Order: sequence, then C-alpha cells, then structure tokens
Amino acid sequence: MCRGNKSIPFILQNLWDTEFKDSNVMIVLCGSAMSFIEKELLAEKNPLYGRATGIYKMNEMGFYDAARFFPDYSEKDKVLAYAVLGGIPHYLNQFNPKRSIAENITGMKEKANTNRGTYRLTNNFFRFWYAFGFANLSQLEDRDVEGVYEYIVDPALQKFASLAFEDVCREFVRELQKKNALPFRYTRMGRWMGKTTLRDKKAESGLKMAETEIDLLGIGKEAKEYLVGECKFRHSPFDYSEYLDTMAKLTPQKEKAKFYYFLFSESGFDDKITAETGISEKLYLYDIGTIVNLKNIF
Repeated sequence: MCRGNKSIPFILQNLWDTEFKDSNVMIVLCGSAMSFIEKELLAEKNPLYGRATGIYKMNEMGFYDAARFFPDYSEKDKVLAYAVLGGIPHYLNQFNPKRSIAENITGMKEKANTNRGTYRLTNNFFRFWYAFGFANLSQLEDRDVEGVYEYIVDPALQKFASLAFEDVCREFVRELQKKNALPFRYTRMGRWMGKTTLRDKKAESGLKMAETEIDLLGIGKEAKEYLVGECKFRHSPFDYSEYLDTMAKLTPQKEKAKFYYFLFSESGFDDKITAETGISEKLYLYDIGTIVNLKNIF
C-alpha cells in the first residue's frame, strides 16, 4: 500500500505528531517486505524514523497450528502439507483443504505457469520450489503439470517430507517438555552433526568413529542426561537394526550420563522393537497418530 501511495508515511507522521502521540492510540504497521519497512519507513531521514515504540518479527507458525488449516486431512497428509507449505498463512491458504495433496500441488503449479511471482521463496516452500518447480520449469511452462507431478513429484515427495517430519518430531518433543512428560528436562535440543561412534561389524569393538548426524538430541543440565531421537517417514516400519544403530551413537558419553531413546515412525515399528519396550524403561516409541494428534501422552 505504501509503495502504491508514497504519501501514506507522511500522513501517518502528521497524524501521529499532531493527534495521536499523546492520546490512547496505538498504530500497528504490518508487512511481509521487511527490507521495505526497515529502509523506507523506519530508517533515518524517513517520515516515521524514531517514532516506533516496538518492532517485532513474527515467526512462521509451527506444525500444530499449521495443521489446523487442514482438519480433515490424514496424519500423513498433514505432514506432507506442512513439508510443502511451511507455517506461513499466505502459503497455507494456497491449498484448498477439501482437495487432495496431489490436486493442490498441481493447482499450485498451474498458478506458477501463469505468474512466476506466486513463489516467494522461503523455508519449506523455498525447498519445495527448488526441489520440484525450478528444476522442472521448462516442463511446467509447457503446462505438463500432471506429468511433472506423476513422474517427478509424487515418487519423491515422501523422501522430501522426511526433513519436515524431523521438524514435526522436534516440535512434538517441545510439547512433551511443556507438559513435563519427558524423563528429564533438557536445556538444549535440536539436530546434531559431528564425529562419534557408529556400529561396525568389522571392528574388534563393534564400533568405529565417523561423521554422522542425530535427528534429535536433547541434553539435560550438566550433560547428565541425553535424549537421542531418530525419525523415519517412510512406508516401512522402523526396524531393530536401525534401533541398534541409534544406540551405538555417542557411546563414550554413556559412562557419565543416562541415555533415553525416542523413536518416531510414520509406519510403526517391527515386533522386536515393540518387544524391547517391555524390557527397557529408556526406550519410547511414537507413531504418526500420536505425534500429529498429541494423543495418549498427557
């Protein structure tokens, strides 16, 4: 609006200085173009310079708020929608909650054919566009929307969404902490990458040192407790060998700390892992229904 009518900042300046400054009035300026607001409205030598009493950056919504845009979607489709759109309301409104994931994605691509500016790249939406849109732009411009979806997007969408599923699982663990439903309170939690122990059948100790990553690592006060999480968003169950792989990580730290293992899976767990929960008090299993709906945990 300010770009279309450059007199608006001057009008606001005059109103504030002459009418509103000493009255019980609050003016809230909102916009997604941060650089414009900072440089053209609030910077030195601009009309509203020095008049802002507070500047707040709004973060995008988390998964649980974003999922409310699609109340009738399955648990899996809610994760897929979040993987494609992220948590910005404008992008979430691009999907019609009465249409399927496939119908919505092809509908989005049709919009992209007519107006490339539809894609304002950020976060999950940024990732989705560069993974499937930008890389196949010539086919989209030829209006082969259904072909791109059927042969390129659909076969890869599950794997693409696995990173977003990790974000969902981390948000789930934050909810557990808020409700005091964890075995300990972590002081920091997130994705971890570095050099540590891995399973190696050829090594005498059964372990080797190598670079790896941990989907979710929570560390308690004074590093006396560790929460190690592994996330699987795929069609097959979490299997026991993968659980052993997860347990092998960070072995040196086990001498001085307690370890708890949180496994998250779209397609459940094999029988051996399920049986393990009856033996180990440090193993926690969460399926997609529990994660998405926050069921049976509080």
